[in-house]
Amino acid sequence: MDGMTILAIVLLLYGALCLALALFKAPAAIWNMGKIEGFKKLLGEVGTQVFIGVWGVAAVAVGIWLLVR
Repeated sequence: MDGMTILAIVLLLYGALCLALALFKAPAAIWNMGKIEGFKKLLGEVGTQVFIGVWGVAAVAVGIWLLVR
């Protein structure tokens, strides 16, 4: 396995975790972290979910792109 394959797998896992966090707002310990609370103040609850979801989709897309290139 080369470095790009490992990076792709890490991005796929990270993206899946971001999507799970955005969709289910769980675990509560992560959702109540200071950085996420700051995002909720700035963007609102739904805006934060959308931001994390878009970030997750982008990570998955780059991970897939790295795997198939």
